[in-house]
Order: sequence, then C-alpha cells, then structure tokens
Amino acid sequence: MDINTLDSFITIAREKSITKASQLLHITQPALTSKLKKLENEVGAQLLERSKKGVELTMEGTSFLVSALKMIREFDSVYTHKKTVSPLPDNHLNSKLKIGITRPLSSTILPDILLSINEFNPNLKCNITSELTDFILDLILFGELDFGIVTYCKPNKELEFIPIYEDDLVLIGPKMDKNPLDQKKINHLKEKPFILFNSFLPLRHDANEVLLNMFGEMPHHIQEVNDTYALTRMIACGLGYSILPLSFILDFVKAPNTNVMQNFQNITPFRITKLDKYSKTRYIHLVYSKNISTTIPIKRLIEFILSSNKKMKTCIS
Repeated sequence: MDINTLDSFITIAREKSITKASQLLHITQPALTSKLKKLENEVGAQLLERSKKGVELTMEGTSFLVSALKMIREFDSVYTHKKTVSPLPDNHLNSKLKIGITRPLSSTILPDILLSINEFNPNLKCNITSELTDFILDLILFGELDFGIVTYCKPNKELEFIPIYEDDLVLIGPKMDKNPLDQKKINHLKEKPFILFNSFLPLRHDANEVLLNMFGEMPHHIQEVNDTYALTRMIACGLGYSILPLSFILDFVKAPNTNVMQNFQNITPFRITKLDKYSKTRYIHLVYSKNISTTIPIKRLIEFILSSNKKMKTCIS
C-alpha cells in the first residue's frame, strides 16, 4: 500500500466509476482494477461493489475511505512542512517540556496538569500534542515527547504507566430518563438508539463490553461518530444514549472541584448514570519512557504533579 494506491482508491470512490477514475489518473482500466484488487487483499475486505450507478463503497470501504483521506492529508502536511521548515536553535526543543495528551482530555485534565508544572517551575515552557493514545505512545518511544496523559494502558517494557485518576465509564442519555438501568426498563433501553465512537477506536471496545454485559447482545440501533463534541451534543438533544468515560464530559461541569454525582446532574444537559456492576474500573495514566534523556528533571516533575493533584481524583471518581 502506498500513497499512489490510496489516491487511486479515493478517486474511484469520488467518481463512482473505474472508467472515469482511470481517465483522470491516466492509467488503463485493467491496471486500475488490478491495483484496487491488490489493495483489497492487503486490507482484507471488499472496499467497492458494482451497482447500477457504477461502483459504490461497501461499509468497510466507507470506513477505509476516512482513514485513506487522513493518510493523504498527513502526507500533504509533511510535504508542505518540509518546504517551509526553517532551522531552529539547538536548544529550542530541549528547553521545552513536550507533553502528549489524549484528545478529549485536553480541555478537562490538562489545565490542572499545566498549573502544577507552572508551580514546579514558572519558567518551564510546554509544547502540547493532542492526539490519539497510540500516536502519543509512539512519540514517547521515539523520544519526541517527555510524557503523556492517556486514557488506557498498553503494556510495553520500555514505558512506565502510572494510574493517576479513576475514570469510570458512565451511561449518558436524555435528561428526562431518571433511572434507565432499572430492571423494568433495561429491555426497553436496548431498543433505543446508541451513539458510539467508531469501531476502530479502543474506547468502542470498552463500550461494547459494557453493552453486552447490560443486554446480553448489542443494541439494535447504533450510530457512529468520531468526535466527542458531536457525540455529547447529540445526546444533549435527546437523540439517544452513549457510554463514555466521565472525564470526557467534565467540560460540561462549571465547578470541577465538586465531586458529587448529583451536582453533575444539575449542570449537564443530559443524565449521567453510574454503570456499577456492568463496567470495570478504568484509569487515566501518566506515561513516560524508562530510558528518558532530557535536561528537564522529568521524574521529579512527575512526582510533583502526582502529589499536587491527589485532590483531583475525587473530581473524576
């Protein structure tokens, strides 16, 4: 699989025709068809199917198209950056603390972490990378981040994971539904629409596990999104239910030092229900490389962050 192959697939998907795509790409139809078959073999799924209108994306093809577009965009970004990058002083990056954080935590957990860092050393500047957890872990392994705040632990002998907050999954749904997990209602709940993250995200696996524990099978009506903001707004509009970590919805809480679920109910535009027996305890982890090499005293800084933020555990748990 290469950029050229991805571009060919995207062109076919856009034109809905192998003939038109081959003309635009200036290659023969058989060559383009062969390239598509090779891509499908690599992916392990049929991406396109013939219809009266030409060719259309399969369900797997639609999912892969999103990934392909992202990869093309990233490649273009790297190419553009290569042309515009200017030399930096040798001490430019070494003088800054490089932090990675899982996207939905950027606006909820990060501010308190940054306040602790400022208290530790007011002159210490930070570069922040907000990305998916796997991407953050890779950057730490490459030495491009000093530490990360991530939503799940992925065992690696080169990484040190420290659980810093309990972060249980909760059911969120329409404000008017006061006790959705009541045994008399639970079968009815299974027929309601659920709005979940895309199936390739790790959190979706956790949500699926909870739903199977609740119902013995998956709900019959599932919509997928890839954005926390969109998901929570859909729930707030009464369009369905979802399973989310409590940390993902702290943005809705105007007074984050309150630690009583009842206060959350008064502030948020949806109802939050603890899952108790249906879900196992989850943790937000601070992660860093065991082989870290930097002029900044990272381990001492991490100890300071942990000691100064103990009170925050009750905010999330």
